Amino acid sequence: MRGMSTGSLDQWTYVVTDVELDGPWPGINSMRSFASVAVSVDGAEHGRFEAVLEPLAGTAPDARTLEWFETQPGAWEAATVDPEPVPDVVARYVDWLKALPWPRTFAAFPLALDGLWID
Repeated sequence: MRGMSTGSLDQWTYVVTDVELDGPWPGINSMRSFASVAVSVDGAEHGRFEAVLEPLAGTAPDARTLEWFETQPGAWEAATVDPEPVPDVVARYVDWLKALPWPRTFAAFPLALDGLWID
């Protein structure tokens, strides 16, 4: 493809996401907050989404995770202030995702952690 820059071939919107958790295990622990930013490979931003979630019923924070949060001033407060019901947040997130340019894909590091919780 002569004359085309390699950047023009990548039309994907990357939904770069980070999660904050009160422990490592879905169903035992809860995702407390998450944020996503949608970007193109050229750095153009297509939107941001962030939310704080109510902990799920029947879950409890992991002691070791809480110990880690104690080493991060302000992080626990930021991840837990003004939580919203999970169904409300998920509905808003899905609407936000659907409004992003197509094609789009999820991106996170480490994917095995963040992806598991968002999935």
